[in-house]
Amino acid sequence: MKYFKFSNKLFALLFMITSMMFVGCQKEEQKNDLGNKSNQSLETRVSLDRPIPNGDLLQFRDYSHFKSYLEGLNNLLSAEGTEFEEQVLNTSDFQSVYKKLVNDEFVDPQNRYKPFLTDPAVMAVLNEYYEVRIGDVLITYINNSQVLRSSFNNTTTRNAIRSIPKGNELALSDIPVGAAWGEDTEEQSFLGPWCGCEIKIRRLDCNTIRIFGNCQDFVFGAGDGTVEIFINNSQFFPPIGAIPSSTFRVNGNFTFDIPMSNLSNLFLHVSARPDCIRKNLVTASLQGNAGPQCDPDDKDTGWLWAQNATGTEGISHRTSTYKNRVSAYQRAEIFSRRWNGSKWVPNNSNLRANIFARRKGSACTIIDTESETRSCNSCNNRTASVNVGLFGKDQIHHCDGDVVGTFRKTIGNITINAIGSPNFECCE
Repeated sequence: MKYFKFSNKLFALLFMITSMMFVGCQKEEQKNDLGNKSNQSLETRVSLDRPIPNGDLLQFRDYSHFKSYLEGLNNLLSAEGTEFEEQVLNTSDFQSVYKKLVNDEFVDPQNRYKPFLTDPAVMAVLNEYYEVRIGDVLITYINNSQVLRSSFNNTTTRNAIRSIPKGNELALSDIPVGAAWGEDTEEQSFLGPWCGCEIKIRRLDCNTIRIFGNCQDFVFGAGDGTVEIFINNSQFFPPIGAIPSSTFRVNGNFTFDIPMSNLSNLFLHVSARPDCIRKNLVTASLQGNAGPQCDPDDKDTGWLWAQNATGTEGISHRTSTYKNRVSAYQRAEIFSRRWNGSKWVPNNSNLRANIFARRKGSACTIIDTESETRSCNSCNNRTASVNVGLFGKDQIHHCDGDVVGTFRKTIGNITINAIGSPNFECCE
């Protein structure tokens, strides 16, 4: 669920050529690097500065510590082996979202653990309340891209955040006093109290553009500021001599919706200026497009279930696309379960997961396609994942049928097949 800017055809062509060259080189370098290190031990290959378990959550020293640890986990995820799970499952008694997912046991498949998070590295550092501590800041993930930050010592705000439904679009009315909204790809969203504003633009649906953000002061409080909206035919900001189409005084979190029809082929520019630092102006821009528009958002199938006719063997599977600080990913994951007479429990079997991705630009021009298959002879989960590398992750869009996961479990003479594909919202 990221903000985006519509691209013209020339940019899409240049992006397609450049990203294919860049990604090919980058992925080859990653393969060679992994191959050269394949005989080294896990501790030699990956020297991760682990966070400290503190009560029911993990504590990082600062944002740099948090960021480097996630990057290390992403490197482990790119490898063929089991290093990621060794790092995440066997290092402490901390109950992360990922650990609970892997070890989940249940009676009714409809009531099994089904976390909304799609990024496994993030799942590995969050507790069951989707929280992590960075310095004295408490970060809570509300959905796959939006977080709330608050003071770790403010238990009233923490309890209020825990009561907010997770995995859905964040409503400003749900944000409690003492908490500020942020995007998970922005460093500022993970820092302590500061004076300033944040602002984003994203397509809410085929008919609506949403402007949202916040201004805050130095003590996790709501800050005053001014938001100006410009709609004109200039791609540059600020347009010389332009008069704002609208001006708003804001305090804390804010949101404004604009009909898509107001843009046509015009440009939307938005600025936010906090009162506490007059020169700290932040801006965001978007170019309208009257043609077809593909979906830039993180999407997934949700956790789907399949089992054999007698109800003794089953699989939980999900297909997703998501963006993080590193890249844009498409992912297919399968978890094996067996009925032991009283509940479904993890069991080892022959598993296969395949992911197919057709990547497009904002105007639905095909950029490239990629697929990957991962299998095992005796394991209880398997994941296939592809990504675009470091370049162009924010330009990746999809429509229905562009991301497809296929799954197979075989144990003895029993075979279970399944398929999943997220639904996207594309506009004609």
